[in-house]
Amino acid sequence: MKKPNCSFWLIAVFFVICTVGCGSSLNEKEKEIVGNWHYTVSEDEEEFKELYGNDSFIVGLTISGEFEDEYMSDNTEKDQGSIVFSFHVQDEDYEEWIDLAYDWSYEGTWNVKGNKLITKGKKLEVEFSHFKTLQKYDAEIDGYYVNSLKSFVEEWIPELRHDALAKRTQEIVNLSDDEMTLKDEGEETTYIRIE
Repeated sequence: MKKPNCSFWLIAVFFVICTVGCGSSLNEKEKEIVGNWHYTVSEDEEEFKELYGNDSFIVGLTISGEFEDEYMSDNTEKDQGSIVFSFHVQDEDYEEWIDLAYDWSYEGTWNVKGNKLITKGKKLEVEFSHFKTLQKYDAEIDGYYVNSLKSFVEEWIPELRHDALAKRTQEIVNLSDDEMTLKDEGEETTYIRIE
């Protein structure tokens, strides 16, 4: 009977040790970030008339979102939630507040260099979910404005997709076991860890 080759066994054992023991290449900050985080965002377009003209029936807009972001140990990221476009509409005898809700699903990669969180998107899906009106006018009149606003939002989606998938660098202002604050273009967003 032939004796087993020692060098074969050494290589096999080394491979197993490296596969099991060398799997994590995360730095210390990345290890702290790994997990699920909840965050919200909100932005008002206060000068809507100046941006979109005096002929627009839209007199105000707030964009808000609620998301759950998962940073995984393989440096991939998944972000899911909803984004709501809340329009204040005024046109002759019609005044209404209309919310258009969209489901948001993002996938990308992430890493940390120094105190910077760097993300790069791979995939983003934004799909219309539902609408809500505050005062419930005539269904046909509400439908006209809802459809007009949906067309308006859907013109924005390619730009939104482009921005979300672009490489992004955010400053890590605060990082603890249960809270993280990121700063992007002067705006701070607080993330709360989800158990």
